[in-house]
Amino acid sequence: MAADNNRDDATGHEAEDDAEDHGDRVGGVMDLGLPVTSAAFTDVGLMRVENQDAVLDRPDMGLWVVADGMGGHTDGRLASQAVVDGLAAVADGPPSTPRAFLQACGKALGETHAHLLARAAHSGHQRPPGSTVVALLVRDRHALCLWAGDSRAYRLRAGVLERLTRDHTVVQDMMEAGYLTPEAAAAHPARHALTRAVGALDDLLLEQTRDPVRPGDLFLLCSDGVCGVLSEGAVASLMVEGLATGTDDCIRVRAILEGLHQAVLEAGAPDNLSAVVILMGRSDGGGPP
Repeated sequence: MAADNNRDDATGHEAEDDAEDHGDRVGGVMDLGLPVTSAAFTDVGLMRVENQDAVLDRPDMGLWVVADGMGGHTDGRLASQAVVDGLAAVADGPPSTPRAFLQACGKALGETHAHLLARAAHSGHQRPPGSTVVALLVRDRHALCLWAGDSRAYRLRAGVLERLTRDHTVVQDMMEAGYLTPEAAAAHPARHALTRAVGALDDLLLEQTRDPVRPGDLFLLCSDGVCGVLSEGAVASLMVEGLATGTDDCIRVRAILEGLHQAVLEAGAPDNLSAVVILMGRSDGGGPP
């Protein structure tokens, strides 16, 4: 189920956060408030010829991203890589406060959006490249999530999986308006039609949430090649199983990632699949939560 978070909409140039401004860099690494372990993968899948997904895994700066180039659009791979490159540049020289960092990420996405539209106009393409984006920023024991499209963010806390994002799709809007049931939406011919994206559409409108982070929180960012294949119950089970593999956070994160990867492949992997797993550790260096 989706979490009830502090949620706001913002343009690509105006994304901002109301959290108190904190954050320090020590030796080139951002102080996130808690130890963190993360890992990522991206895979072409079993039915595609090209991987149009891209990921960013920057635990040193508290920034993780999944971008899914839009199939059917001109060079979706270019779009997803442009999204990741723009946010990576922010991570390479991040502002010192959570608010400024979130604003910088929103500005970078706005600039990427404008670049993709301009590139399409210059080349004469009627359909510019497009990409989803879901980004997680951790600062001062707060998780800030920024997204557009149907790539998702989840959090597992105390064994309970919560979706932190809502899909920006035609069928999601229809479900919220009461016109479709979830079962009907899963088979609807427009289930992949996006209402928000970087590039592809004229305007970029990002959605954002902010929540406190607790030791033991486990986050998952993924493209629809993962969440569109595995049920949320299956995702939760794989995350819980991975956490139970031992006390070493690196091993646990890798086990979760590999479990998700293998489960999608066994289900046929009809699309590109990408995921980032982020585990918040305990400041006292203790074992599993």
